[in-house]
Amino acid sequence: MFDFAGRIVAGLLALCTGLAQAADAYPSKPVRIVVGFPPAGGTDIIARLIAPRLAEELGQPVIVENRPGAVGTLAAGAVAKAEADGHTLLLGANSTNAIAPAVYRSLPFRADRDFAPIAMLASVPHVVAVWPGLAAASLEELVAIARRQPDALSYSSPGNGSAPHVVGETFKMLTGVRLLHVPYKGAGQSTVDLASGQVQISFDTTTSLAPLIRAGKVRALAVTSPGRSRQFPDVPTAGEAGLRDFVFLTWMGLFAPAGTPAAVVKKLNDAVHSVLASADMRQRFLDTIGAEIPTRGDPAAFDDFVWAEIRRYAEVVKATRITID
Repeated sequence: MFDFAGRIVAGLLALCTGLAQAADAYPSKPVRIVVGFPPAGGTDIIARLIAPRLAEELGQPVIVENRPGAVGTLAAGAVAKAEADGHTLLLGANSTNAIAPAVYRSLPFRADRDFAPIAMLASVPHVVAVWPGLAAASLEELVAIARRQPDALSYSSPGNGSAPHVVGETFKMLTGVRLLHVPYKGAGQSTVDLASGQVQISFDTTTSLAPLIRAGKVRALAVTSPGRSRQFPDVPTAGEAGLRDFVFLTWMGLFAPAGTPAAVVKKLNDAVHSVLASADMRQRFLDTIGAEIPTRGDPAAFDDFVWAEIRRYAEVVKATRITID
């Protein structure tokens, strides 16, 4: 019996030693962060902000690689199939890792099993924003106008199945209004047409809409965060404006392929949080894309969060009957 127990203890010690050695040896070459969106977008900006600091923490170069297409799912599929050694990472987001599994019938990955969540990086609120020519100075007035004129108003999004599309359809469901959805190929033209009145409403993020809001080219009626945005403290939350349960945040996080050693995932988590702890980095996140950095959490906490988001968006997509052709 004692011999058996001794073998178990020896095995556990060997396992712990092996895990420690894996973490000590990592990284042994440059680390790639794959971004599923074009340069200059929110996820790309976040990746390029953290990459140099992460390189300092890890002692190896950290390279940002853009693989845009299909709401980030092409990049996610590539990372899911990469070697699970921590040298290829995905800068994922709710659009890729939680919404896409709910709206697309076929994906090159399984969000619920193909990734090892490392850490949440940032979150950004959505904004209910309108063309200034629309006589709506509040969320209540917007709903009243939309109810009086069913199907007369339209809202833009950067594409079918995007986060602003899901937010817009949820707004319709909660308020009972009928709005026309106009999907674009990216946020650029959708915000231009909002400012010109080609479409009257947007549910995009502060990242996309902040320049237009500051310039007075669109009017912000409410943000979808639990609390007010530090970027726009005078804009009420949707809850304050009378629309409870209308809480949405676009979030970004770092993922490794499933099977990456736990010690490597933890080392990456520690490195990420060391980078995010900088007051300068927090300010740069806010100034560049209006993003807030979450409180520190371990990989298990981020894993739980991602699972909850996958379930939540599955329910939202089912309730709003969003379909992708």
